[in-house]
Amino acid sequence: MTPRLPLRLFVLLGMTALLSACASVSQRLPTPIVSDESRASVVLLALNQQELEVDKPNVGNGGGGLIGALIEVAAESYMDKNRQKAIAPIRDALVDFRAEPLLVEAVRSNLPVNLVRPDAEIRILRSAKALEDARVSLEGSNTLLLYYRYAFDAEFRAIYVRMDAHFGDVGLLRDSKGRAKAKYKSTKQKTGKIVEMVYQSQFPLSDPSNSYTPNIARWMKDGGKPISDALSAAIIEANALAGRDLRSPLAFDSNGGKASYILYGYPTAMKLKAVRIETSGERVLFSSGTLLAWTARHGVQ
Repeated sequence: MTPRLPLRLFVLLGMTALLSACASVSQRLPTPIVSDESRASVVLLALNQQELEVDKPNVGNGGGGLIGALIEVAAESYMDKNRQKAIAPIRDALVDFRAEPLLVEAVRSNLPVNLVRPDAEIRILRSAKALEDARVSLEGSNTLLLYYRYAFDAEFRAIYVRMDAHFGDVGLLRDSKGRAKAKYKSTKQKTGKIVEMVYQSQFPLSDPSNSYTPNIARWMKDGGKPISDALSAAIIEANALAGRDLRSPLAFDSNGGKASYILYGYPTAMKLKAVRIETSGERVLFSSGTLLAWTARHGVQ
């Protein structure tokens, strides 16, 4: 039997690969041409989260070699355990918060109707096997495939919602041994068939501490209301961004110029040079390769 990855690992690996490509992809692939009849009738939503998660800490270089690797693993395990313990009161504060219904409603209300039928079925897939089987069954039909992650970064400096969106012929084929493989792998093969984007909404604290303890205290004010407010806003904002961009790719702000932005999320927060697309109140939308992300004005370096 072919070993199968847990959906969470499957999702994170996919997001990591696509985000890694952002730095080298200067231009998005064209959106496939779709007639009214060939619009997607199914949206696949890969989601294996029941609660807000915390990214694992980046422990740096343990010295190289096997001993260094063991040191890194031990340090990461210790730090991660402390963070998981620290998030316990946050989870308690969010016990009545239901992210999934809000997420599904945000997907439904922001469907790019030029690509997806308004009455499209939204299927929530909670395992890698279910996702694989669903993609194998597509048989060439256009589909919107969405991978989601919502979490704190490792130092509790920000809450973010990340969506890895694929539209087009995203089906899989099984080989003679029953293994599922992508139909299209190279950029040339995907051109005109699939468009892939990453959409993110992040709400960073202003002037966060380098220690996660005081950051958690700030999130936990008023019984954790800043957390539920930020998470709700990020879910809505990320989906609205995706729907808007997939309906009509967003144009760059010619006067925006490049600036340094912190992008929070798995596998670790990173600073990157990006182009400003637009501003709206205290929010700034920036782009780097196939990434579009909203952040706070104070998140611009």
